[in-house]
Amino acid sequence: MRANQIIIPEKLEQVFQQVKDPLFLVNETGRCIYGNETVLDFLGYTKSEFEDLSVWEISAMFQKEDWRGRWKRIHEIGSGEMSAVHRKKNGELVDVVVTATALQEGEQQLLYILAREVSELKAVLGCGENTVNPNYNVFKHLDEGVALHQIILNEKGCPVDYRFLEVNQAFCTLLGFDREEVIGKRIKELLPETPDTLIQKYGEVVLKKKALNFHHYGQDLDKHWKIHAYSPAAMQFITIFSEITDLIHKQRELELERERLQMAIDTADLAFLDIEVVKNCVHAQGRIFDGYTIDTVTDLDLFFSRVHPSDQLYIKEHRMELLEGKRPSFTIEFRFKHGKKTKWIELSLKAVAYQPDGRVKRMIGVIKDIDEKKRERQRFEFLANHDILTDTYNRNAFERYIRRMLPAEQYPVGMLLFDVDGLKLLNDGFGHGEGDLLLTGFAATLKAEFESPTRIFRIGGDEFAVIIPKVKKDEIPLRQQQIREMVEALDLPIRASISSGFGCINSNEELLEDAFREAEDRMYRNKLWEKRKERSSMSETLIKSLQSRTHEDYEHFTRIEEMAMKMAEALSLDDHAKMVLRKLAYAHDIGKLATPHEILYKSDDLSTEEWEVMRKHSEVGYRIALGLNDLALAASDILLHHEHWDGSGYPHGIKGEDIPITARVIGILDAYDAMTHDRSYRKRLSQEEAKTTLVREAGTKFDPELVEIFIKLL
Repeated sequence: MRANQIIIPEKLEQVFQQVKDPLFLVNETGRCIYGNETVLDFLGYTKSEFEDLSVWEISAMFQKEDWRGRWKRIHEIGSGEMSAVHRKKNGELVDVVVTATALQEGEQQLLYILAREVSELKAVLGCGENTVNPNYNVFKHLDEGVALHQIILNEKGCPVDYRFLEVNQAFCTLLGFDREEVIGKRIKELLPETPDTLIQKYGEVVLKKKALNFHHYGQDLDKHWKIHAYSPAAMQFITIFSEITDLIHKQRELELERERLQMAIDTADLAFLDIEVVKNCVHAQGRIFDGYTIDTVTDLDLFFSRVHPSDQLYIKEHRMELLEGKRPSFTIEFRFKHGKKTKWIELSLKAVAYQPDGRVKRMIGVIKDIDEKKRERQRFEFLANHDILTDTYNRNAFERYIRRMLPAEQYPVGMLLFDVDGLKLLNDGFGHGEGDLLLTGFAATLKAEFESPTRIFRIGGDEFAVIIPKVKKDEIPLRQQQIREMVEALDLPIRASISSGFGCINSNEELLEDAFREAEDRMYRNKLWEKRKERSSMSETLIKSLQSRTHEDYEHFTRIEEMAMKMAEALSLDDHAKMVLRKLAYAHDIGKLATPHEILYKSDDLSTEEWEVMRKHSEVGYRIALGLNDLALAASDILLHHEHWDGSGYPHGIKGEDIPITARVIGILDAYDAMTHDRSYRKRLSQEEAKTTLVREAGTKFDPELVEIFIKLL
């Protein structure tokens, strides 16, 4: 038995041999110590040959030089997944997706490695040659453009490009490429003006396993796109997109669009009708529906049988009034069956001859194809009455609705008002994308809680109204509590919360506006009552998140607080300054909540671009603190605690005593504590080394008098 060989327990080996994918074990030295039958067949080695190999002889994912670092990182996080290239015994290279998982067998640490061919993955997605049913796949039958990509990273692991692995026909149609022009190509080859920000966004999808929905303007093709992106496997992502150029331009060209619509109506094809009622015969001539010809119909009822079932009664009532001589003409819109499709048409009929008893003998009419006009009108009506982000009714619709008199059977009618707390904090501190997630998540919560005929409105930036017919008042408190708990459970950087109020009217003698005022009054009273508790709780939540996200643990904050109070006594600071220092001890780096994890924990030097991102944390922290009552007094110091005595700091480059003394103090304390404790990018310094550094940088980075006082306190 080899020195580095281990005995695999029989039960564990039975499990390994049942795994259909290639599977093998690697020890800390990088030696392959076990492989199942599948991996031996896949790579073409015998058992003894395989167990003489090192992992870098098989997989280009691992290199001998960086094996120790790879081993350590995988054991720290537990597992990792990525694209790689495996080398078979015969020299053939094959693309695989590799999953490496840390495994403890007795006292020995191992890696459990699974490999799966990319071609198999594409088959699962329905786009590869091995698709179970080649006549059907996900790509082929979607109207939206769909593409499967592989992200391309540079030597620093940053996304710089991506490659097309598969596309559907809709993709080719939308972008104007043939499939053969696209497969295997990089986006920079196909569309050179593709912005790096888009590539980085897709990099987040792959590297952070995010699913994103966003709009993008493609300068190469001068088109706007609505895109959904997600990652189905390591180093790969799928985009599903549709063109929304027209929708974007609608708002900008509203008057022009109305003129175009009117022109389309004026020049629409017509069909003329001559109906002989006594003979029960319809003579029709003309073309509508993209050239469809209406032929003569010998049965009047047969002609009207093509009307959509939902409109039959409506049409019959108008026909009968005209036939009986109760009205001379009418013009109505309804749906008309055209083959397997249904089109909106406009029918105008006029009586031109009567029978002796006053009934109609003959009618003439015109049919217009108004399908495009009708659907366009419906789209405009939807946009005019709905909030696009949350797909709820908007403020305009709300104002009209509360002035209506509802049917008597809908009373009592209740109104719930909600104010979503934390939206501004999310927008300012974490970007509008997170704020949008809060709003869409809350809207989804309301939709899940209430069914038709309840109506949901977004009546302000962070305010929603729910109008509930036939409301059961005793159920409202429980519903409010359930909604509050669902909102608090949303996956967001901060714990969201809501304030709510309820109003009710019992008959149509009262106005919905009264219910609104009652609900609004209760909501704001509840908001004032809970505001301080919620704001304080939010601050505590953010600081706990900061502790879990950054290098600074709880002891770091308490050490700084202790040193800050000693400095405050030595400087004879007043109570206000002491309070600011206490807040700063815990919250000076709160803006790092919005700094990407890979920058916070990068072990080597940051790039210029990464430094720019890192330096933003003081401005982000300032905005977050302003939105929290108990941190607002420290907001300016959070903004300025990285300013230097000589003006070389950031974000504003102010210097000397223009920097608040509390910010100058916390800058010294934070630097000292960071130097005397381990960081991912360096080992700790001794106390004497840290003191020497502070003295050396006194007068440049730090206030020299404060440095002198601090060193005396150590």
